[in-house]
Amino acid sequence: MYMQDLNFWFFTLSAIPQTLGALVALVVAFVIYRIGEIDRLLGRDIPRMKRCLLAATDATIAELNEQSSREILRDLQKFLATMDPERSELGLELPRHAELVEVFDRMTDEEYGIVSSNSREIYLYLQEKANKIEVSLNSRALILEYLKVSVILSLFTIVASLGIMPQSSFFLPQTRGFIVACVLFLTVVSAAYTGYSVFVTVNPRGYLQKKTHRKRRKISS
Repeated sequence: MYMQDLNFWFFTLSAIPQTLGALVALVVAFVIYRIGEIDRLLGRDIPRMKRCLLAATDATIAELNEQSSREILRDLQKFLATMDPERSELGLELPRHAELVEVFDRMTDEEYGIVSSNSREIYLYLQEKANKIEVSLNSRALILEYLKVSVILSLFTIVASLGIMPQSSFFLPQTRGFIVACVLFLTVVSAAYTGYSVFVTVNPRGYLQKKTHRKRRKISS
């Protein structure tokens, strides 16, 4: 009975690090892939928005190149707030509007797709890009946040399992079962959270939309 108890102790506690380690490794690989996809989208859209801001605002090339993607988004949103889509020049000064139209005129079908230089369509295009960039940045931050918590939970469980495993002689037989149950509970929590983080990584936009909807419901209630 004593040997069976020890075998259960060592087998269970040694299996936990292997299982969680493999699970986290798979999640990390998937997160790297998804972050790469998001970065490719940002790498395509951010330079375009820099060109528009350079043409229609007082920003310089040096200033824009030093800014982060989040700062470019902030400036783009501020710029959009100054525009009036109902006016032919979008509420901009004529020279600024002319420079912005010129930027859109230079956009080739191969690089940018077909983009009209009509003022209202320019506004809608910039608004769409601002929304896409914001979603991409928020999705990236959300995915990394869930990954961080998942790794911390898993590492804590793995360290606890490996730290307790050699200490079997310090615990009474009736205590060992309780300790193993606690570590198994931590393992289940870590695995469940890691699994949920995969769901968030697959569809971060849906998660963000639900979160925003819940906030609006709380405010309205």
